[in-house]
Amino acid sequence: MYKWLLLFMLSIPAFAAPLQHLTKLGQGEMDYLFWTVYEAELYAHNGHISPTYQNTALKLTYAKSISKQTLLEATQDQWEYLGYRSQDIERWLAKLYPIWLRCPLI
Repeated sequence: MYKWLLLFMLSIPAFAAPLQHLTKLGQGEMDYLFWTVYEAELYAHNGHISPTYQNTALKLTYAKSISKQTLLEATQDQWEYLGYRSQDIERWLAKLYPIWLRCPLI
């Protein structure tokens, strides 16, 4: 399995809090038909998610390799489907793109 750690820190800096200082809140997996796409774990400081999502992390472990561009496009599609504002999506993607550029192929 390919591991990918994605820290959603909507504060500056975007990935400052190490996972070991957060409390695991839950886990699940994303399946498509008969295949597992990824397993997910949600972490937060003191076991509570703040209204601003500070000190919150989402750990994704992908079952298959996926290109960074495909992942970014799928993320954008899902945010649009969920009804988030275009300006918010663009701001979030601007933070995610440099993070994923530094990571090896997932």
